[in-house]
Amino acid sequence: MRLDPMHALSEPIIETVRAALDEGVIVGLIHPIWSGPYGCAFATLDAYLESVQKDSDPGYLFTMWSVPALERQGVLLLRGPTNDLSSIRGWLHAENWREYLAVGMVDATPNVAWGDIDNFDELVDLARRADPRDEFAVLPLSELWEGGSYSPRLYLINAERANERGEVPSNKAEAATMRKRKNLA
Repeated sequence: MRLDPMHALSEPIIETVRAALDEGVIVGLIHPIWSGPYGCAFATLDAYLESVQKDSDPGYLFTMWSVPALERQGVLLLRGPTNDLSSIRGWLHAENWREYLAVGMVDATPNVAWGDIDNFDELVDLARRADPRDEFAVLPLSELWEGGSYSPRLYLINAERANERGEVPSNKAEAATMRKRKNLA
């Protein structure tokens, strides 16, 4: 185990998330130790904290992006309501292995769609269900990847879930031990 002063519930990370949420929705991936990543999005600090505290184990990695920050950097493929996703389809077809990550507010709750051209119908469905008066954005997920990891110049946070002492596991065996202790508590 190792101490991580910048874990997902540390004050600096919480303040970063709070400031980003003051501007808009954050969207990202949660990387569990036990399986592949899945998409997530948060519109409130309470939702983020609940996800980290209750829905994850020590060692889960939270990689999050701020939609407004990516828009300022000119990185988004789309932001705003639309019935025409042909430019996104074209972008996905232009090169192999391209992936998108999308967030849309449905009934005041952020919903996520993530995938490649084979998952394009999920993006269309999210765009259809998203409230046209609220957030809808599409990130070029594969473009955020540089040199084997997500680009630190673009992500908001890339922080692991720690235990109550600020420790994160160094491997799956330590993660299993920490998970067992958490479940016994």
